[in-house]
Amino acid sequence: VVMMDIEGAEYSALQGCRSLLLKCRPILFLEVDSQMLARLNASPQALLEFLRSLNYEVVLPHAWSLRRVMTEDLSGSFHTDWLAIPSEVFQVKHKAIRKALLRVRLLPRLYRR
Repeated sequence: VVMMDIEGAEYSALQGCRSLLLKCRPILFLEVDSQMLARLNASPQALLEFLRSLNYEVVLPHAWSLRRVMTEDLSGSFHTDWLAIPSEVFQVKHKAIRKALLRVRLLPRLYRR
């Protein structure tokens, strides 16, 4: 697992380690800020397309159902987290990933005690 919070340099960093992403297939936890990316001549759209080109599923880890990030989610200014999971892992283990995220409290609970 790779966690990235590098103030908008996520796109450049991931491009620089493309061969590593293809070879090792790590799960990525990214902080995505549209303004920070723009400051470094990148965009959330470009980041999403790049990850998809490497066969990653990109989901919102705070959504109850690990909802996929869609192009229409990328309009305007925003700051959020993305979880990028190799497609081959996501297809088989998405329920286990969701359960692990619940355990570490990255997903909301539907009830309160």
